[in-house]
Parts: sequence; C-alpha cells; structure tokens
Amino acid sequence: MIPERQVKTIPLSINFTNKAFKPLIAWDDPAQGANPSWQFTAGATADTTSLQIGLHTQNGEGERGVNWLVAGI
Repeated sequence: MIPERQVKTIPLSINFTNKAFKPLIAWDDPAQGANPSWQFTAGATADTTSLQIGLHTQNGEGERGVNWLVAGI
C-alpha cells in the first residue's frame, strides 16, 4: 500500500548490478474502476536497489494499492 501524499521507498527483492530502467506502475483499486480519483506524483523512479512511488488523492485520504515491475541489468 502506498500512503497518500508521501513517497514510499520499496526495496527490490533482487538488486541490479548496473542499472534499473523506468518502472511500470499500475493502480490496484477495484472500487475506483477505470477512473481513479488519484494520481502518481512525480512519477516513479528506481535505482539498483529500490523503487520510489508517490501518490496524490484528489478526494479522500488513505492508502492505495499498486502493482509494479522494474527491469534492470
């Protein structure tokens, strides 16, 4: 779960030796359907050991679930 208005750092289960590429992020909030009332803030970034994701909710508070994938070398 990603907290509202915060950047969450998620350690990667496998560290990359050289480089992590831009992560793919998708929301996982069935109650919102195809039109979520929140957005990613400043995108998402990854380095060789972790992923950083920030969210902003337009209405409401709380946490939101996300699915993510990071590829690297």
